[in-house]
Amino acid sequence: MIFRNPAKVMLTVAAGLLVSIAAVLPASAVDFSGKKITIITPFKEGGGTDGLARLFAPYLQKELPGNPDVIVLNQPGGGGVTGSNKFQRTDVKDGTVLGMGSTSTFVAYAIGGDKVKYDPMTWEPIILMLRGAIVYANGDKMGLKGGLNDPKGDVAIAQSKPVVIGMKTPTSAELSDYISWRIIGANVKPVFGLSTSKQRKAYFRQEIMANVDGTGPYLKKVVGKSDFNTVPMFSFGYDGPDGNRLRDPDAPELPTMEEFYQAAFGKAPKGPAYDAYRNITGLRVMSKLIALPPGTPKEVVDTYIAAMKRIAEDPKAAKAIKKTVGSLPVYYGNAAKPIMAGGFKIKPSAREWMAKELGEKFNVKM
Repeated sequence: MIFRNPAKVMLTVAAGLLVSIAAVLPASAVDFSGKKITIITPFKEGGGTDGLARLFAPYLQKELPGNPDVIVLNQPGGGGVTGSNKFQRTDVKDGTVLGMGSTSTFVAYAIGGDKVKYDPMTWEPIILMLRGAIVYANGDKMGLKGGLNDPKGDVAIAQSKPVVIGMKTPTSAELSDYISWRIIGANVKPVFGLSTSKQRKAYFRQEIMANVDGTGPYLKKVVGKSDFNTVPMFSFGYDGPDGNRLRDPDAPELPTMEEFYQAAFGKAPKGPAYDAYRNITGLRVMSKLIALPPGTPKEVVDTYIAAMKRIAEDPKAAKAIKKTVGSLPVYYGNAAKPIMAGGFKIKPSAREWMAKELGEKFNVKM
């Protein structure tokens, strides 16, 4: 006869229960206690991407298991390329390194170039936030009426007068601004070397005649802030489930470029230039991404996604996020990848149009 120690039997049963419980609680497998989370932001302090990273940092510290310290590491250079390259190269796959993606990094990747060594499609997306954008102009100096007030007249003016805009570089995020005017045949004259905030300041000083802002900044920082008449021309809108561009829910009275074009020319836009417009403005709307490096284990990715969803349900956080990026859809995890792929998939004819346009106008090779 074999006698078993009852205490040992109970310990064995308890150990088995702990194993089975651990199997159904994935969060218990990921613990950031005593660790430091670094968010690599490929831009300098004070910009929109940096601000969003700093907005999320304290909430991540609260929601991630173990309540780790979360810091933002700014790695500016090359219009976001330098920091993105660094993030791509990291061999830290334990969830302690995050990366920020933005329109500038998306456009640089989509256009390509020797300096771009990263591929956002290999990253593990946590959250992708869309943000609308508004094209606006100095109505007094340009004589434009905007919206659907007189599209034919506005097009005639834009084709006859220089439309002076600000851009950081020919291939930065403002390429969307340039193409949005070129699609209607405008005579666009860019002033290079201007960041987003500097573009807005130059607009208020009437050194440039037109600009593009995210819908939120436009409503907060542009509307009613100038001594002259600012007219909104149209919005970039966003792609609906059927692929059609829908109006920006934060500026529902403003037509999309497609609606403006239809009213001005009596037909829908199409062709290589329009395909380029759809791609580049789509990347502009695909505004902000927070991701983990390629190869991060699934349980770590799932832990972050769960934390992000809890943050989005926090009333205070939700209000701050909406104030920053607006009311457009938000995508978590793998749901973001089809949206990203659609933006990056540039048709050969559209790429050829952009290569010719950038080459002839700015001596830039794609």
